[in-house]
Amino acid sequence: MDKPVTEGKDRRLSWRVIPVVVLLFVVIIPLVTFWVGKLTDGLLGVPLFPPFPFNLLVGTVVIISGGLVCWGSVYQLYRAGQGLPWGDVDDGAQSTELVTTGLYGYTRNPMILGFLILLSGIGWLAQSITAIIIIPLIVFILLWVWLKRREEPQLEQRFGEPYRVYKETTPLIIPRPWRRAKKPRKQRDETI
Repeated sequence: MDKPVTEGKDRRLSWRVIPVVVLLFVVIIPLVTFWVGKLTDGLLGVPLFPPFPFNLLVGTVVIISGGLVCWGSVYQLYRAGQGLPWGDVDDGAQSTELVTTGLYGYTRNPMILGFLILLSGIGWLAQSITAIIIIPLIVFILLWVWLKRREEPQLEQRFGEPYRVYKETTPLIIPRPWRRAKKPRKQRDETI
């Protein structure tokens, strides 16, 4: 059956954004994190931490962990939601299904969580306290503002009540696996 004309762009067109995404999130931001962290620590006289070769071991494990969370969430969004991470800036990449399972069952934004972990791993490799803590914190704040002002209102508009229920029961970025997920208010009221 043919797609209705109103459905938007062909999904394959969204892949043209990959070089820009890779350049920005895999090359530019990690390099800036590395160099700004090293420069800032040097200017402030902060000693190298952690010591060599511990930094290589921890940094590699943290980077791989963050990369796996990023890759897993992109893959899940593509497979289950039929979308790509840059749906906010390219309508053709918007997911058609709300994904709430897997990594998305722990956090509404596992890609951002993975990216922040990855940036911290770069700080471990660079032996830079600034790059381990401060730069990921700044990126976290900037992305939090983006999510609250742009992405979440769009998702509420597109998915309505199911997204509001998901938003009420699942943390924005930082997962809380030690806490049992609460039932949404409507469901709690119906069970009383």
